[in-house]
Amino acid sequence: MSKYVFITGGVVSNLGKMVFTASLVSLLQSRGLKISIVRLDPYLNTDAKFLDGAKEVYCLADGTEVDADLGHVERFTHLLLSSANTFSTGKIYSQVIAKERKGEYLGATVQVVPHITNEIKDRIMRAGATSNADITLVTLGGTVGDIESLPFLEAIRQMKNDVGKENVFYFHLSLVPWIKVSEELKTKPTQHSVSTLRGLGISPDALGLRSEKPLSKELKEKVSLFCDVEKGAIISLPDVSSIYEIPINLQNAKIDETICEVLSLPSKPSDTSEWSNLLQRLSILKQEVKIGIIAKDGPTSESHISLKEALLHAGIELDTRTNLHWLTESTELSSDSKENLDAMIMIGELTDHGPKSIQRIRQCREEKIPYLGIDGGFQAAIIEFGYSCVELSDSNSTQLDRNTPHPVIDLPIEMKENNNHSKDGRNGLFPCNTLSHTKAREIYQEKTIYERHRHRYEFNNTYREDFEKAGMIFSGEYPPQKLVEILELPDRPFFMATQFHPEFQSYPNKPHPIFIEFIKSALEHKTSASISTKSKVSSRS
Repeated sequence: MSKYVFITGGVVSNLGKMVFTASLVSLLQSRGLKISIVRLDPYLNTDAKFLDGAKEVYCLADGTEVDADLGHVERFTHLLLSSANTFSTGKIYSQVIAKERKGEYLGATVQVVPHITNEIKDRIMRAGATSNADITLVTLGGTVGDIESLPFLEAIRQMKNDVGKENVFYFHLSLVPWIKVSEELKTKPTQHSVSTLRGLGISPDALGLRSEKPLSKELKEKVSLFCDVEKGAIISLPDVSSIYEIPINLQNAKIDETICEVLSLPSKPSDTSEWSNLLQRLSILKQEVKIGIIAKDGPTSESHISLKEALLHAGIELDTRTNLHWLTESTELSSDSKENLDAMIMIGELTDHGPKSIQRIRQCREEKIPYLGIDGGFQAAIIEFGYSCVELSDSNSTQLDRNTPHPVIDLPIEMKENNNHSKDGRNGLFPCNTLSHTKAREIYQEKTIYERHRHRYEFNNTYREDFEKAGMIFSGEYPPQKLVEILELPDRPFFMATQFHPEFQSYPNKPHPIFIEFIKSALEHKTSASISTKSKVSSRS
């Protein structure tokens, strides 16, 4: 039977609970323990499909659309998550109502307790049982005190009685704010948060205290006294320059050791040498490239997290710092050349982009600047090539113009026949066959690869022959329907676009090969541009 660690948050949201969870999982894995995770989201949405467009929606291998922070768990741990590892209030209520309509409750009055809480507990225990995990880490989104969190908090309170208190560990992550005027850290918000949690019947076994600065021994003793938590279980979690420092900080705090002792789990000591080596390499990067990111939004903390991490991973592998410059429709095109960009990436839905994005793709194609298109960046590259090289002056996507005379990007036939334009397209992991003697085959070194998708519209194969005659190579396709997955242009250092999202399968210790090749091309372009500039200066003199 699995044992359980429940992680809650207090004072404010966005304290980094999932990064903490991912770091803790990696520590416990290094002890030789088998770990499963469950993410509980109190919102009423059934999934993250239609959440704020400024935030990344991460897609799991089974097609489940989730918050971006679950991507951290997969990157830190290599766990392959599925819909069984995450559920929301909307999913729970939908399931309970469906059961009631089928008569499964035998006419009983359906209530939050026990029906909703039982459904929550069943899903948590199922996740641990099906994975045969030693420990299941359950992280509750939001903040203690939120109305929508109450059924989840009641469910995890009941778990102590259901599985035995010796099999349950409660961890509370809270904020200790820095008051600039008085120049001191204040613990009172944490005291109130723990008091609220205890009022709901949950007494934390350990506290993680987020703060701008490290906590002193005196402050930790104060929190221990007022929150009735052992001194050794009070952990200072100050801000860090890299999230990859967190596993090491947790090991130093011995939280993994504390959990194993409380849950009576024998294990070997944890090992963070992999993270130490990664941070060492990150601290001494010798080269630098400037990458233009063509996207809807600027560099917010929650936009395109997976892409930023994938570029970081590839950069570390190549001893190169990736300096990102965000290019939106409001960014003047003249600024692109001023920045001396070494490469460009376009990502996001096609509807996020406008004429300037198309012009930037043309610039990359004509000036042989390395270009990587992802999802909408793939579709925009098709449209630009149709304009410029296939002489389809009105080429477009039916997502943007349903009456376009040249729908080079269109819905698959089966979706149009069902007249269901809102139906899910290809979500999740799909196979792709790469064509021999192409850049794609050279990068992957395999004929059949598997990548994650999140899109509805596809390249219209009616135009395939026209594009190929004009010089475009379709170097990857989805076998059953011959849907185009990868395009590339020859005689260029790097011009490639993918309908899938390679950034969803990049890891700190295993960068995705597409991003490695992309950064290599950016370095080569930077070098050749520098040589060209020097030769021009020399000729003038």
